Amino acid sequence: MLTSSRQPLLTASAALLTAALAACGGGGSGGGMSAGGACSVTNQKQFVLDATREWYLFQDLLPVSVSISSFATPQELLDSLTATARAQGKDRFFSFLTTPQADSSFFQEGQFIGFGFRSSIQGNRLLLSDVFEASPAADGGLTRGVEITAVDSGAGFVPMATILATDPNLEQAFGPANEGVQRGLRFLRLDGQQVEVTLTKRIVTILPVPATGGTAILTLPSNPSVQVGYVHLRTFISTAETPLRNAFAQFR
Repeated sequence: MLTSSRQPLLTASAALLTAALAACGGGGSGGGMSAGGACSVTNQKQFVLDATREWYLFQDLLPVSVSISSFATPQELLDSLTATARAQGKDRFFSFLTTPQADSSFFQEGQFIGFGFRSSIQGNRLLLSDVFEASPAADGGLTRGVEITAVDSGAGFVPMATILATDPNLEQAFGPANEGVQRGLRFLRLDGQQVEVTLTKRIVTILPVPATGGTAILTLPSNPSVQVGYVHLRTFISTAETPLRNAFAQFR
């Protein structure tokens, strides 16, 4: 995780590559801080560039020359830096800006503000790879494997293929991570039935290991005498320790 003291936080690494930096200057003891204690936009952009140059997984896909003054915001800079990797389907939503407060809430408590699902883009299609328990998505009947075919941001449903053409990271389609944000979703259930539902973002708590189907002891079809322990670990956060210990106790 790459964090500038009080403003944006950039996750610019693959799943297991993380590092903590304390200030906008890339780890200094307060360089680049304004008198008010918050990072200036220029220093935020410089931090994003420096952090990406140092930690980004797809270094060969970063632009050779970058002028931070050409970008109005850190988000615009990040979008430009990661554009090639995203276009090639390599950087799939794991590079983003957030706040230290939101990041701490996620890793310490497993909480975030959203609809409560994970998705996977396959061409012009959006499929759900996971739906968290007791989330707006779960309450709305969405399950793992369903396809979201259209989104209504307030002006009627727009097909997913049309949205992805101009909003490949779905930032506008699904809106900011604020409680109360609403979106209409049209999706295909696994039985082929088309359903429309309106979801409202709220605080979602992640169960690191799902209560149902999170662990299993499987027998290899090719060798029935061999058993394999299976655990579905959604994310590496502090609240994952206890369910992981319970899973391995079950395996033993």
